[in-house]
Amino acid sequence: FKEGWGKTSTENLFAAIQLRRKISLSRFIYALAIPQIGLITAQTLAEHYTSVQRFLEDMNNQENELSHLHGIGEKMIEDIRTFFAHSTNQKLIENLLLHLTVEDAQPQVTHASKIFGKKIIFTGTLSISRAEAKEISLRAGAKVLNALTKDTDMVIAGNDAGSKLKKAKEWSIDVVDEETWRTMLHT
Repeated sequence: FKEGWGKTSTENLFAAIQLRRKISLSRFIYALAIPQIGLITAQTLAEHYTSVQRFLEDMNNQENELSHLHGIGEKMIEDIRTFFAHSTNQKLIENLLLHLTVEDAQPQVTHASKIFGKKIIFTGTLSISRAEAKEISLRAGAKVLNALTKDTDMVIAGNDAGSKLKKAKEWSIDVVDEETWRTMLHT
């Protein structure tokens, strides 16, 4: 260790390292870098399986429950099954679990908001990162989409919104600004 480091500095360093060894189930699934599995799909999987044990047991079962989950299509299922079929990936997961604590998924919705159950999408520049906005919306009970579809309920438009905003207006989809979206989270 560094010269001048005492017992307290060393203990603080080890405590910080230990904190980083804890990861949410959704972040763990996302970190596996399974093709087509982004943050939103990882969150969907985490909420369904709730624990790393249940997730891994079902992934090792070729008759798994994936086809019943909203937003998980056949190509995604094929990529997930291919990923878990490789022994190299199995070994990687075993090694990761020796060094990490994967926390069970907690219920995300603490209260019903005006976006609860709505299919939403973000476009344009927001005052926060897109990932942060998605996570906030998921906790409020929304389904955050990656692409605009005709069954999208709402578009949250930031500055410099482009083609998604134009298409949403053509399809008569509700469009709100970031400030309105924030208000809807708490009502």
